[in-house]
Amino acid sequence: MLRPILFFFAILVAFIAAQGVVMALPVDTRVGIIISQLVVILGGSLVYRRFFSRSDTTWPKLKRLKISPLALIAVLVASISLGFLANALGALTIQLFPNLAPMAEQYQLEIERLLLPDELSAQILGALAVVVVAPLAEEVMFRGTLLPEQRRSQTAVSAILLNGLLFSAMHLNPVALLSLTLVGAYFAHITLRSGSLWPAILGHAVLNLVNGVVLLRVAGDMAAPDEIGWLELSIALGILIPVTATLWWFSIRLMGGVEEGE
Repeated sequence: MLRPILFFFAILVAFIAAQGVVMALPVDTRVGIIISQLVVILGGSLVYRRFFSRSDTTWPKLKRLKISPLALIAVLVASISLGFLANALGALTIQLFPNLAPMAEQYQLEIERLLLPDELSAQILGALAVVVVAPLAEEVMFRGTLLPEQRRSQTAVSAILLNGLLFSAMHLNPVALLSLTLVGAYFAHITLRSGSLWPAILGHAVLNLVNGVVLLRVAGDMAAPDEIGWLELSIALGILIPVTATLWWFSIRLMGGVEEGE
């Protein structure tokens, strides 16, 4: 169990360092993020799998999807619902801990600078980083490398929960700690059930597309998280929690199951 945890912290430290180095270079911020994701997260994961992992570890497949079209649709819809729930949980966190509001605002400004620049080419690079590169690199790391190593010494339930927590910690965003843990746990669950990385990669991509690209462009007509009242938040959570839980369960059921989550 120590080996995958050490791997996680090594990648986290290397990624933070790489971000600092790349941002100091005369390149577009989005290019720097893409390079960091590909070299550190994806590259580091492949190096670990090749040279440091145990030889008898069973890896999820990347060659084929291994689930039905209906199951894939359920995964994509569940991922979108998780994204909406993540936003509501972020608003709840700010309501409960108002001191985190400035941090949430700063994080939001950074996302807007990344994805809503004036130049079209920069917008395309930002979308590429968020919708294509990040899902691929992060899923190879968390669900393709960490999760199989965790399963050597953990039950499926504990591996799923810890994998989600590590995924959340990687983003260094306390406001999204709970929501990103749920997102990571869902992607870990569908990876174990399907035996393939593609459901998690595609679900991750569509979640980022809706939350990071689409919603961001209509956010001007929406209230800020710290402006949402308890009534509106309660209604949103009252709808999103059972809907998301049902979609989670339904997508898992449609996969049959390579691993039953004992």
